Amino acid sequence: MKVAIIGGGLVGRLAAWATMQTGHTPTIFDRMPEAVTPRGFVYLHDNCGLPLTPQRIHVIETGGNRFDYAYKVYGDSFHEVSFGKYTGVHEGYDPAELLNILNGLQHGMVKDMNFENLDEILNLRQDYDRLIVTLPANRLFSKMNFPSIKGSVGVFPLDAGEVLNNFCVYSADPNIPWYRAGSMFGYAFREFPYVVPGHRVINKVIPGDVVPTYGNVLFTGRFGRWDKQLSHESYKEVLNSDEDVQQLSRIISLVNSGVLSKADLMRRISVNLVGILIRISSSLDDMDTLRGQR
Repeated sequence: MKVAIIGGGLVGRLAAWATMQTGHTPTIFDRMPEAVTPRGFVYLHDNCGLPLTPQRIHVIETGGNRFDYAYKVYGDSFHEVSFGKYTGVHEGYDPAELLNILNGLQHGMVKDMNFENLDEILNLRQDYDRLIVTLPANRLFSKMNFPSIKGSVGVFPLDAGEVLNNFCVYSADPNIPWYRAGSMFGYAFREFPYVVPGHRVINKVIPGDVVPTYGNVLFTGRFGRWDKQLSHESYKEVLNSDEDVQQLSRIISLVNSGVLSKADLMRRISVNLVGILIRISSSLDDMDTLRGQR
């Protein structure tokens, strides 16, 4: 099966890795030959099947409650936020370690191409059996409602003698300009609910319309789906969906070759659909649990 990954950032590279694990060699469409590690309060909740080193992440909350924090960040006291749900010590993984591995494993798979609109992406279906799209939905569906707010993050590399434990402080105090600050994997950071000149601009996704569906096209990741899907959730979504497509394709090939009857086909499809629904239900439960922690 020929698979195209549209977007070669962290989520795109994980999607390509999931595709590789199911026996395919994907083509990654991106302008950059190697993915760049995002810095700030960014870490992986899962090793995604790779030999990554687990690290401890310390989270501290101060300056008010979740309603104060939501108003400070989103201007809406009732917006869903992680403040009040995620304090304590957690295990996580450095995305730089993951990308160092995947940039090597996926060397030569990247094709330099820039897409101006959705039609250009969908035209790839003439040459590929499946498309996995990680580009922002608000860019591809400009007439639909995919709202966001802009903030910014300042990131500063620490000297060897300054490297601290991985930690993040959430501040709901309206008198403090930043809302998150700390040190992650050798970099200090501060995130602001507005754009600070010289800082990297970040777009925080706000729920809006549902991304449309197209045959053999999967929109995944926080920006592809336009929800708060985490990177490892996207990886597992691609991995499970690839396995489902591959299994059903094998069954149909058996029917076409006369090994299976149509009655056997319908029975096996029914069993597979039940399995798919069980996995979807389990994935939704896992996502609800993680969102409750954020």
